[in-house]
Amino acid sequence: MTNLLKRRGTEMIAQMAWRYLEGDPEENLPKLLKFIESVDMAESSKELREKVQGILDTKESPWYEYLLSFWQDIDTSVFKRFFNTCILNAYLTRKKKEVEQDCTIPWLIRMDNTCDDTIRQGKLAGTYVYCLTQKPKNQKTKDKGIIIALCLAHPDCAFFAPFPDGVIDEAFASQLLSVQNLYPVIAPSDEQTLKLLREKRLLFGLQDALETGALVATGAKFIWSCSEDTRPCHPLEMTVEKSPSVG
Repeated sequence: MTNLLKRRGTEMIAQMAWRYLEGDPEENLPKLLKFIESVDMAESSKELREKVQGILDTKESPWYEYLLSFWQDIDTSVFKRFFNTCILNAYLTRKKKEVEQDCTIPWLIRMDNTCDDTIRQGKLAGTYVYCLTQKPKNQKTKDKGIIIALCLAHPDCAFFAPFPDGVIDEAFASQLLSVQNLYPVIAPSDEQTLKLLREKRLLFGLQDALETGALVATGAKFIWSCSEDTRPCHPLEMTVEKSPSVG
């Protein structure tokens, strides 16, 4: 199993890994951690695996409820796409390329525009996560359509993007459910949009939330800090490389 990532393609790895995510998470998560360890030649997931295992070992932890909420709150197809793009591609595939090329590859790229060429070049280098920092201004703007088209063109990537209050309506939420790889960032005060995203069983984050406890209360799965080094912040405080600014 240690050389499995060399012998087999990422698609097969994804299919095998997803089998452990189906069904009972409490039973299958430990199996998934062992599987990821067996294919992670660069040991890039060691810190994350240890944190997840710690949560599983301490069921009284508030993060235990948070971890299980991925199965309870999120549409299965959206969750599967998130796992493939943000765990398998962004971690295992990227680290495999780092070993092969003997270099450091950014975990994500911050983009001030929706440049398709940037994403194509980024994927060739080994980056599969992109932060789109320009907010659509209103419900009628064509910017939302451009973002959706970008997600459809790159289903192997994950896209994070902040949205102003009220910009996400029922129709756009349905598009998010369809493309599966666009994860909106919403202000904690935008209760109407948060309710809509929960009803659609979408994966989304909070913008500049002060407390990680807000994740469980709102159904969000990550916190976005809108600083100069814009990037989604995983509540388990995963360590990632500094993201370059593009655009």
